Amino acid sequence: MSTLKGILGGFIGGMIAAIPWLIVGIYFEWMFSALAIPIAVGVNFGYRLFGGKLNRKLPIIIAVMSIVIIMFVTLIIYPLGMLNRLGVPADLSYLLRRYQNSEFAALVLKDLLVAVIFTGLGIAGVVKSVNDEVKNIIEI
Repeated sequence: MSTLKGILGGFIGGMIAAIPWLIVGIYFEWMFSALAIPIAVGVNFGYRLFGGKLNRKLPIIIAVMSIVIIMFVTLIIYPLGMLNRLGVPADLSYLLRRYQNSEFAALVLKDLLVAVIFTGLGIAGVVKSVNDEVKNIIEI
């Protein structure tokens, strides 16, 4: 049960950590992917805040949750926010029709690839730190 609560907390923490990235992207029209790096930190913080246990599975949870959040934000939240900002009714059915346009889909997928790379940097740092913590617990 603590793992499920931790995963929920990780999702919430990661989404909160994604807010600066979304604000810069939607309101300043600048996809500053380096702001995706803290998402893994947010996942780790939220996981622990909600009672998730420190164990060997945590690095995998952090990596998977971070990638899920990046995909959710890049493929759904960011495009809906941009459409809404441009005055287009922001709903999923319209977004799905936009994805049928290969140019639109290619642009979003390019942004996703860059975001995944930067998120990977954040994941690597957090996972190394968590692995060190787990190792210290096991050695004690």
